[in-house]
Amino acid sequence: MAKCDFCGKEVYLPYKCKYCGGTFCVEHHLPENHNCPRLKRGEWTPVYLPNRYSTE
Repeated sequence: MAKCDFCGKEVYLPYKCKYCGGTFCVEHHLPENHNCPRLKRGEWTPVYLPNRYSTE
């Protein structure tokens, strides 16, 4: 069983951050939720997809 690198909680299905490589629980798997160092350096940019249901 793995432990979350942010909060230390033991997790059965850990998430691995594709930016920093850390192991996280469901609450901290997003870069902005575990203070990802690459997010702070500006190396991570969110991807915005168009809304396919938009009438515009």
